[in-house]
Amino acid sequence: MKRFLIAFGVFFCWFLLGILFINTSGALDRKSIFASEVSTKRDIDSTPNVIKPELVPFVNLDSEEEEEEENQDSIIKMSDTITAANLNSSNDQLIQELNKNIQDNKRELAEYEEKLRNAKKRTNATSVAPRTFDALFYPEFKHARFVAEQKATSFLIFVKQKLSADPNLHIKVVGHTDYIGDKEDNYLLALDEAKKVREFLIKSLKLPDNQVSAYSSGETEPIYDRDSANRELNHRIEIYFE
Repeated sequence: MKRFLIAFGVFFCWFLLGILFINTSGALDRKSIFASEVSTKRDIDSTPNVIKPELVPFVNLDSEEEEEEENQDSIIKMSDTITAANLNSSNDQLIQELNKNIQDNKRELAEYEEKLRNAKKRTNATSVAPRTFDALFYPEFKHARFVAEQKATSFLIFVKQKLSADPNLHIKVVGHTDYIGDKEDNYLLALDEAKKVREFLIKSLKLPDNQVSAYSSGETEPIYDRDSANRELNHRIEIYFE
């Protein structure tokens, strides 16, 4: 117990001495403690040969990113504007070329139609040109056989009168068809019909075989245009006396 009291007394003395030292030295003032190590701004400014620290400006990274995005948007809009202008220019040129081609095609079509009309006029003039023959006969056939009806009787009387005036006349029978059917078939059809009319004349008038001959012109010598209402009359028999 005695030792404890002695130790406590010594500790209490040191404690009092420490309090006294702090009060007398002004250590409670924080500036006095770091006065030898910390310099104020005025001390630095007044101290020669001391490099002043540079102030670094505050940089707003968010603002820079926004500005960069705006620049990119402006570039994209400008690019879109240029592209649209180029497309409009190309479209205008394409439209002009198409219009030119259409006009050229219309002109060529009009010229072609005019040529067709002229050719048709020439064809019509040729097809309806008057032909010289002694008799025109439209015989009737049933099942490819010649029918001796009223028209055939009138035709026979006409031929007989001609031969009465000149018994040595040679009779030429020429068959014709219209444009319906194949060209070669029409030729053969006209020849067959001409031969049947020839036989009818020879038998009815008792003529020698060499006095009557049969020929075919097929569809090549029409007397009416193929588009006319009378085109069926191209299917006929022409008689020539020679």
